[in-house]
Amino acid sequence: MRERVRVECAWFLALAAGPAAPALAKLPRAAKDLLAALSKDPAGTDVAAIKKIEARTNHDVKAVEIWLRTELAKRGAGRRRTRMAAFSLARRKISTTSPTPSC
Repeated sequence: MRERVRVECAWFLALAAGPAAPALAKLPRAAKDLLAALSKDPAGTDVAAIKKIEARTNHDVKAVEIWLRTELAKRGAGRRRTRMAAFSLARRKISTTSPTPSC
């Protein structure tokens, strides 16, 4: 779970630095700091909270997305700024867009 959060935060930051830069330019410093911290060391991830969300949604990726959006909102990021969390690195997206090794 922590590793998924790390990857999600790194991906969010990559989007913010690239294609989504205009949309995320006003992301509050506290929200950026959270993303940066968790992308380097996901130890601060509240796994219990994510598991609680997952029990309700029955979807681990969605649970991480909801938790991350909630944490970003606590740090002043509005809904418009956290929509990028929906562009997560779900396994399906990776497997359908990655080249298949030819062995």
